[in-house]
Amino acid sequence: MTMTTKEVTTWLEANLRRYEKKHGVEMDRGVLVLKLMEEVGEFAQALVILDEKCRVKKRLDPETARENVSSELADVLGVVLALAIEMKIDVFEELYKKALGKGERYLETGEV
Repeated sequence: MTMTTKEVTTWLEANLRRYEKKHGVEMDRGVLVLKLMEEVGEFAQALVILDEKCRVKKRLDPETARENVSSELADVLGVVLALAIEMKIDVFEELYKKALGKGERYLETGEV
């Protein structure tokens, strides 16, 4: 699936408003930071299971474990982007400055 950064931010902001309406919770910065911690914990737990560093009874087949890691990582990214939206930060522009632009220049010039 291909999306523009505008579509991503529009859809995520709509999802934030939907979540607020459905659950009666204002998704402000404080709630989003707590949600981020929760999601990072769930991602870490899924990764531990994927790597079979967990109790035997918690282990899953590799395909299911990988799907769980993928899903939890998407949750982490979604909350990070939601936080950026709530704080009115163009995280895509910042990501370009921090990493993407450097990668682009490296591909163009080969310079490190």
